[in-house]
Amino acid sequence: MSAYRLADANEDELLAEIAHRRMARRAGLCDHCNRAYSTPPCQFPGRHRGQVTTKAEAAEVDYRERLRRIVEWLDEHLDRDVADLYREQPLAQDWARVAKVAEEAGEAVDALIGLTGQNPRKGHYGTRQDLYDELADVALTGLYAMQHFTKNADEVLDALLARAVYHRQRIEAPK
Repeated sequence: MSAYRLADANEDELLAEIAHRRMARRAGLCDHCNRAYSTPPCQFPGRHRGQVTTKAEAAEVDYRERLRRIVEWLDEHLDRDVADLYREQPLAQDWARVAKVAEEAGEAVDALIGLTGQNPRKGHYGTRQDLYDELADVALTGLYAMQHFTKNADEVLDALLARAVYHRQRIEAPK
């Protein structure tokens, strides 16, 4: 299976690909060829070390890499730039990261209420884009919380894909 054509794979193939990549990365190997990164390009010369051959592959690699960098950066920032009292309370940090997801979900609900005018005191306020922005904040805050616990952005992104596969399997399962 081509590592960059995941959309064409069935769920079992996706889960196997995720497991393969995770094991290779943990061993410090290219997750396409299982060779050390210091070796010359392998049987996947267009994909080794992030090199790609098509625009579609470039977009997928770039998206994942950009998201990985952002997730890692924010986690480092939040760990570094907190008050000393907070830094000394790791359990409080854990709770804060998870509670932040709930806070963002509340803002998404408020955006939907404003868009649909469900609060008679406030009437209609906000836009569909406000709702989309708040929903994106919920998703990203969940990723940031996962990064806080794992300290491994690749693991977070693999877990996200695995969870999407799980949901699809549940929906498509015969009843």
